[in-house]
Amino acid sequence: MAVAVPVGYAAPQIGCFRDSLKSGTANISIAIGLILLMYPPPTKERYEKLPLVWTDLAEVDPDVAAGLVAFNAIFQVLLYSVCARVFFAVLPPLFGFRGAVVDVSIGEIAQRY
Repeated sequence: MAVAVPVGYAAPQIGCFRDSLKSGTANISIAIGLILLMYPPPTKERYEKLPLVWTDLAEVDPDVAAGLVAFNAIFQVLLYSVCARVFFAVLPPLFGFRGAVVDVSIGEIAQRY
């Protein structure tokens, strides 16, 4: 994030390139990243052979980490529209951003995405 935000601000045409990597509403680069992120736990990859794996740094059980990744994916799919509604309509007025509020229902978000 510390690199992506300044680069996106300095070179906004990168957004056009990122958008060209979409298939429907899915961004292919994000999908590839998520697959690479979730690949090692279900395949029983030997973490000691992979440099800088977060589960090693946190010293947690790899099976627990695999379960957390799976639950995270499920909750993201099920609660995406609820979270989007909170971030679009509920939180902005609390922080004084009246002009940024988007009036969109949870059902509309779920249908679109």
